[in-house]
Amino acid sequence: DFASLTQFTGPFVIGLLLTVLAIYLLPAAQLAFAKSGKVVDGFILGNVFKKAFTGKYFKNILLLGIYSTIVTLVLGLIPLIGAPISQFIVGVTWYSGLAEVCESIKR
Repeated sequence: DFASLTQFTGPFVIGLLLTVLAIYLLPAAQLAFAKSGKVVDGFILGNVFKKAFTGKYFKNILLLGIYSTIVTLVLGLIPLIGAPISQFIVGVTWYSGLAEVCESIKR
């Protein structure tokens, strides 16, 4: 029935948008913590937002997402060892790339 569908759609869309926002901001918060060694620095949203909502950060997230997809698909074709190897490679390059961009963005 249409009424029950519309009751479900609103909260679902809000939840989806909050999930995407969290996924986008999480690496910036992790890198803020990694740089200072203080957990509290990952929760200072003003600094995290300044890093995350820049063109450099967005471009890097987009390119790393495409890169991650390609590497995972290609190495995933290798039975048993392809997926773990791809996850290691993607993880190292993902955070190396983001760290380089976050370091270049001035506060």
